[in-house]
Amino acid sequence: SNITKDKFLSIIAHDLINPFNTILGFSDLLLNNYSEYDDETRVKTIKTINNSSTELYELLGNLLQWSRSERGLLEYSPERIDMTSIILKIVALFSATASAKDIKIELNLSENESIVNSDIYLLNAILRNLISNSIKFTPKGGRISIKTEAEEKYVVVSVADNGVGISAENLENLFRIDIQHSTLGTNSEKGTGLGLFLVKEFVMKQKGELRIESEVGKGSSFSFTIPRWKV
Repeated sequence: SNITKDKFLSIIAHDLINPFNTILGFSDLLLNNYSEYDDETRVKTIKTINNSSTELYELLGNLLQWSRSERGLLEYSPERIDMTSIILKIVALFSATASAKDIKIELNLSENESIVNSDIYLLNAILRNLISNSIKFTPKGGRISIKTEAEEKYVVVSVADNGVGISAENLENLFRIDIQHSTLGTNSEKGTGLGLFLVKEFVMKQKGELRIESEVGKGSSFSFTIPRWKV
C-alpha cells in the first residue's frame, strides 16, 4: 500500500508537472511571439505542445486504469473483437508520432483467424502502451514490426523494434512498481513504468501470456497471447 501511494505521489509530483510546464511554457511563447515567429518556428512550437499533450493524455489514461485496478474496480467484459481492425486503428493513431521520428511501422497481420475473445478497453491499453513504447525507444529512421499469428487456442501479437533495447538488470525489474527505471527515449522522452506494468496485468487478466526479448543496442520484442473467439 505504501509503495503504491509513494509511486502515485511521485508521478503526480514529477511526471505530470513536466508535460504541463512544457505546454504552458511553449503556448505562452507562441501567444506572445506569434507575429515575430516564422512559419517553421510556429510549427515546431505547436509540435512540441502536441507531443507534450499526447504524453500527458497517455499518462492520465494509465493512471486512471492503474487506480481502478488497485481498488479492484477494473471490469473485464470480453467480447468478439477483430484483432486486425483494432491494430490498424491504433497504428493510425500513432502514425503522426512515428512520422515525426521517421520511423517505419511494418505490419504482418494474419488475414485469417484474427478474431479474439477480449475486453476492448484492456486490449486497447495493451496495444497503445506497447506501440507507444516502441516509438519512444526507437531512433530516428528506425523500424517497428507488428505481427499477428494464430495458434490453436490463442492469437499471438508481437511488437518488435530495432531501438535502444533493455539491459538485463532493467529487464529483471521491468514490472516492479517500486523501482523507477531511468532509461530515456531516443528523443529524451521519459516514462513512469506504469505502461508495461499495466500491460502485464491486463494480459494476465485475459488469461494470456506476455513474453519479452531484448538486447541493448539492438532492440526489443514484446509478444502477448489473447484467447481466440470460440464459435
